[in-house]
Amino acid sequence: MSIKTFYKPEFESVIKAIFKNGKWFGLNNAEKINADSSFREVLDLTSLDVAELIVELEEMYNVNMEWADTNTVDSINDVYRTFVQSINNMRKQKITTPVKQR
Repeated sequence: MSIKTFYKPEFESVIKAIFKNGKWFGLNNAEKINADSSFREVLDLTSLDVAELIVELEEMYNVNMEWADTNTVDSINDVYRTFVQSINNMRKQKITTPVKQR
């Protein structure tokens, strides 16, 4: 797993950059959001847009977030919580997955 070391403010910057310059978005008003802002209210995003954000983060950080409920993820804080939980889930799975013997 190739996860970069970063802190929440850096993660917020990454999400804003994705919204501003990402392959699906191109939102000029991405700088208006803060960690608690509603994606739906401030940026007029749908759950499909949130799914696209999650896909981009999965590809960027090689993290499996497929279990995330895009209907309830509506802020940077929600995405960050989901991201951190996904990393924890991946670590647990790696620890509990038995190594095949040859």
